[in-house]
Amino acid sequence: MKTLFDQSFCVLLTYKMLEASSGIFGHAVTAKKIIIGSSYGLLGELINDYELGITIDKIGGKSIAESKKRASRIINENIVMTNYRLLNTSLDFSRTIFSK
Repeated sequence: MKTLFDQSFCVLLTYKMLEASSGIFGHAVTAKKIIIGSSYGLLGELINDYELGITIDKIGGKSIAESKKRASRIINENIVMTNYRLLNTSLDFSRTIFSK
């Protein structure tokens, strides 16, 4: 699975069941990949709130193609989309807890 994420430039999460959670989302965040997903539901909120990628209002071939082009531009312009607050390690957690 890690190799698959390492080789991709973005992760497409255009689920029809917007209330569902996804382990793929977690893998995408860990791999620091741009996430393309619906603007609705929990995933849409996470993508927007943490600036993890691109959200689409209406899922379809044209909107997905446009989003992939935007993701390519983001990569080419070296814009960092992954919010590092989601990538804290257990060591970071321990340091925070014990420094208080």
